Amino acid sequence: MKNTSSSSAKILVASLSLAAVLLLSVGTASAQYNVPAAVTTNTSTPVAGGPITVTATGFGPGTTVAFSVESTPQALGTAVANSSGTATLTTTLPASLPAGVHTIRAIGVDANGAPLNVTTTITTAAAGATTTTTTAAATTGLAATGSSSAGLVRIGVVIAVLGGLLLLASKRRTESA
Repeated sequence: MKNTSSSSAKILVASLSLAAVLLLSVGTASAQYNVPAAVTTNTSTPVAGGPITVTATGFGPGTTVAFSVESTPQALGTAVANSSGTATLTTTLPASLPAGVHTIRAIGVDANGAPLNVTTTITTAAAGATTTTTTAAATTGLAATGSSSAGLVRIGVVIAVLGGLLLLASKRRTESA
C-alpha cells in the first residue's frame, strides 16, 4: 500500500513540476517597432527664408535628432524623437539659401544606439516665390506586443488538477485497503 501512495506522490510531484515549467516558460511581452529610417518635408519646393517642417523616422525614442540643410551646410535645429522614434522640426530655411537642389540631413542614433544619418532632397525656389505644400498620409497604429499564453496556462492548470485527482484517488485506495 505504501508503494501505491509513493508512486502517486511521485506522479503528483512530476505533474506539478511540469505545470511549473510550463507556467514559467511563458515569455514576457515586448514591443517591436519596425519604423524605417527616413526624412521627409512638408513641401519639396520651399522658399529660401520660408517655413519648412522636417520629419525624421527610425530614431531611438527620446534621442535628439540634428537637422541641417546642405550644399552650403547650415544647421536648422534639433528635435527629440517621440516614443515611436519620430522627430519633427518646424523651422525657417536660411534666407541666404540659393535657389536649387539641396539636401536635408537628419543625424542621431537608432533604437539600438547605432549612429543614424538619413537624407532627402528639396528644390528651393527664389526668395519671394510661392510654394505648394504637400501633406503625406500618416500611418498610425500601435506596436504588436505580448504573447498568447492562455493555452499554456490552461495546460498547466489541467496538469495540476489531474495531479491533485491522482493524489486523492491514491489516498482513497489507501484508506479502503
